Amino acid sequence: MSTNTLKISRFVSGLAAAALVFGVAACGSGGNDEPTKTDEPTATEPATTEPTEAPAQTLEGKKVLMIPYWLDNFGAAWGQWTVTLFEEQGVEVTLVSTDAETTKQLDAIEAAIGSLQYDAIIWQPIDADSATATAMRIQEAGIAQVIFNADFEPGQDGLHTPQIQIDNVSGFGVSGQVVAQAVMDNPELGDHVKLAWLGAFPAIPICDNRRDALIEGIKSVDPNMELVYEDGIASVADANSKIADLITSQADFNVYFGCGGNQGIGGGAAIDAAGLGGAVDNVPVDIVQGAEDTPPELVKLWDPSSSVITGMTMEPKRFAQVSVELLSRLMTGALAIDSDEILKEGLTSLTTDCQASRAIIEENYQSIPNFEIPECQ
Repeated sequence: MSTNTLKISRFVSGLAAAALVFGVAACGSGGNDEPTKTDEPTATEPATTEPTEAPAQTLEGKKVLMIPYWLDNFGAAWGQWTVTLFEEQGVEVTLVSTDAETTKQLDAIEAAIGSLQYDAIIWQPIDADSATATAMRIQEAGIAQVIFNADFEPGQDGLHTPQIQIDNVSGFGVSGQVVAQAVMDNPELGDHVKLAWLGAFPAIPICDNRRDALIEGIKSVDPNMELVYEDGIASVADANSKIADLITSQADFNVYFGCGGNQGIGGGAAIDAAGLGGAVDNVPVDIVQGAEDTPPELVKLWDPSSSVITGMTMEPKRFAQVSVELLSRLMTGALAIDSDEILKEGLTSLTTDCQASRAIIEENYQSIPNFEIPECQ
């Protein structure tokens, strides 16, 4: 299949010869484009002669291929921030949209391996089962890479490569505590949490990790909580249908949470349509809900008459900064391409305090097309 790409480049002249972005210290050596080494002193050279230092490598002229899972709100913003930050270093970034299709992603990677035109690749695997084999092919071609949000163990299937992982407990764990406390503080909601959860279909590890983190957070407040419903969806419409059916069946649940935006938007709409999901001054009267950082969910989070009382965001600007830092070290030879270094970043909690939460969203999404940040009510 053909792959749609957005290619943005700018070469910045007069770049200082600095080996690293953001002043990060070198951690090991090796990998792609190693620094030129001086010759060892010969027998005829004085023993006190010191070798000339190798010139520091710059990033100017390097090329990076970036393949997010898809270009949803986060993927588009993460990509755009990475492009912008690398432009300042004279690095050309090709941002590829694969629409969450494994075949498109693999085709883009195979083309990159065949052309050898990129100094580094950063990608989020769509198919976890084939990802380690694909990553090893990239490495065998001598191309530096960073794997994003795959949670591979170092050495898994023989793969050693730098990674950026997400600490889901920092967001979903906190939200779990918030929704559990809301139930415990309101006897009309029941004597313990009865959770309905929507993950993804097919199942993906990130949703399992988020579910587990949410439940861990809930149990820290309410050890007697129950997971009364769990399913997976592939679209907003799918989420809407499943939660509508759950309500029609008169299932007994008092907390609804989903893995991502599709689950939150679709399931939340079904709750609204049933006349549920209300609150008085941010105190839920029936079903407690959580949210991610999509505009429709943010509207509810900042509405005191909605039962959406907690949320979270993966700050794309911060993840872009981490991505640029790690890729820069790889492309300057400061980090070996087979390093097991893992940078772990957390999610940022959002609250019903619109002014504070909106400032976080604005910082990360204000320049992203079609992302309309709701106003505070």
